[in-house]
Amino acid sequence: MVMKTLIAAFCLCSTSLFATEFGDIPASTDVSTLWVAPSRTLTIGGSAQNLSSNRTWTATTILDSIGGDWGDILYRGTSNWIVLAPGTNGNILTTHGAGASPTWATPTTVTPAALTRTNDTNVTLTLGGTPTTALLQATSLTLGWTGTLAASRGGTGVSSLGDITKTNDTNVTLTLGGTPTGSVINSTSFTLGWTGTLSVARGGSGAGTLTGVLIGNGTSAFTTVTAPSGTIVGTTDTQTLTNKRINPRVLDTNVPSSPVTPASDDYDMIVYRAIGAALTLNAPSGTPVQGQKLIIRFTDDGTARPLTWTTGSSGNYRASSDLALPTTTVLSKTLYCGFIYNSTDSRWDLLAVLNNF
Repeated sequence: MVMKTLIAAFCLCSTSLFATEFGDIPASTDVSTLWVAPSRTLTIGGSAQNLSSNRTWTATTILDSIGGDWGDILYRGTSNWIVLAPGTNGNILTTHGAGASPTWATPTTVTPAALTRTNDTNVTLTLGGTPTTALLQATSLTLGWTGTLAASRGGTGVSSLGDITKTNDTNVTLTLGGTPTGSVINSTSFTLGWTGTLSVARGGSGAGTLTGVLIGNGTSAFTTVTAPSGTIVGTTDTQTLTNKRINPRVLDTNVPSSPVTPASDDYDMIVYRAIGAALTLNAPSGTPVQGQKLIIRFTDDGTARPLTWTTGSSGNYRASSDLALPTTTVLSKTLYCGFIYNSTDSRWDLLAVLNNF
């Protein structure tokens, strides 16, 4: 009974063996009833197996029938199983796709090398990982720097950023918009403006609003006068004036002290009243121009007073043979003397004398 069971198990492993030992067996035959003599010797895996002592066989015993050595690889060929002999030490098994036999191939040699780096000014790049893994596997490098990035490299050149400062000038306040960290690092614009009025010392007018013709007042704020409806008179250009009144510049001196010096640049008429002693008149001061007029009016204190004129040199008074310079006031009368400047001779020529008012 034991032998029948063994034969049944063996039949499951090799139908060709039964065909050799027992001939053709009908398909309906119960293989468990077959009997094989224990002395029968079978060839399994290329070696003789005696049924009386070898009732089990390992996969190695069965596969040894194919043959091969240590390191062989078994693969399926077109119609049978094929043994691929070991390749050269270091070879890799290479497939060529379906329908083709695998082969041994020499692998591409990769010689590991150290990673290199270049330190730029103020910047150090440190590469993480090791050469053997970072170059052969999918991995990431961790990059960073030390120090500060210079302005020439697109950085700030400083290790920390502080607040933006401002200085308020006299009457002017500059207000910077944005925040320091964003306004310095990002591309942005500053909003500038001022409050108050710009002083005269800073080149401004010192006034908030101005209407009319401006009048400068030294370091004080500008003031204005009402602008005329017509053309404003220039200083040197040729203009024709119409309907204009010119108020003479008058110096009125009561009880003058001798001598007196009329200021021709400042006044057109000079009045000496209540003259109480002899009066000497020096040549007028200033830089008169051709045709300039000067009127001098005298009144005494009730007593006729002597008048002495400076004559005889450049810039002095000059009389003519037709009209002499008066030498005294007329008691309690008003005396007028009219002069015109003669730049050709540099003299104040006497044109009129009236003394009976």
